[in-house]
Amino acid sequence: MVIPGAALPALRQDGTRVGRRDPQPQLLVAFIISPDGYTLPVACEFIENPGEAYDKQDCETKAFHRLQAKLLRLFPQTPFRLLLDALYADRNVMAECAANGWDFAITFKESDMPALWREAQALLALEPGNLARVTLPAKAGGGPLEVRWVGGLDYHGLKLSAVFQTERDRDGNALKFFAHLTLRPVDRDNCLARAADGRLRWRCENEGFNTLKNGGFALEHVYSRNENASKCYVQLMLLAHIVQQLVTRGRLGAAFAETLGTFKAYGKRMLASLLNIPPDPGRAPPGQIRLSTA
Repeated sequence: MVIPGAALPALRQDGTRVGRRDPQPQLLVAFIISPDGYTLPVACEFIENPGEAYDKQDCETKAFHRLQAKLLRLFPQTPFRLLLDALYADRNVMAECAANGWDFAITFKESDMPALWREAQALLALEPGNLARVTLPAKAGGGPLEVRWVGGLDYHGLKLSAVFQTERDRDGNALKFFAHLTLRPVDRDNCLARAADGRLRWRCENEGFNTLKNGGFALEHVYSRNENASKCYVQLMLLAHIVQQLVTRGRLGAAFAETLGTFKAYGKRMLASLLNIPPDPGRAPPGQIRLSTA
């Protein structure tokens, strides 16, 4: 599944940080995510308004159209399901997904699409049997989850389905509410899976952008006054993020966790060894790695 997430802060030419209202480069990233925690960046697109004056302002929606074309070129046979926030509840975005053979789950808000919301609520009232209940595991709250759905919503020639889910406490009080629009039909057999998929988008913000900003990659830090250099650095950090996940969540990471607890503990022990254990004077010096120009 791919998620174009929120834009990451970029840098001005003078090296200072870019604010939200500053028309300077930002970054849109597509992640492949999984329920067990993988959030792998596979493509990105910069949002740029170079110079002090420009004809048309670039934005996340325009960058999405460029990003989806890039994804289609890089992964032409992959049937993605895009998990998108309400910003992308746009007929052009939906039409492109349909033309590419992709499904989507887009956050559905009454304030953004009032006419379609009223139609969905009217259909819900006519189909009270479109209801499924399940009890969440203890680590997820332990209360009941209600999922309702409707299909056949007409939106600019597209037939959409809507999934509504409500988390309740053990006394029946509503705690959380989520709604998503999807392109593929929803029924009793897949409604719970569709509801769970729609909520996976939070991994993009948590394991994705939050980790890149605050999890050791320090992507918000100003490392360069050169715009091209900063772009290269950001893309290197995205590659490093992939490697970090494959290592820590793979077999090597499991072995480290069993032996040392955490990679931080391993780093501390390695540093202590380098500081306190002198090298063997009889050991041969390390070799050299040279790159061929052939």
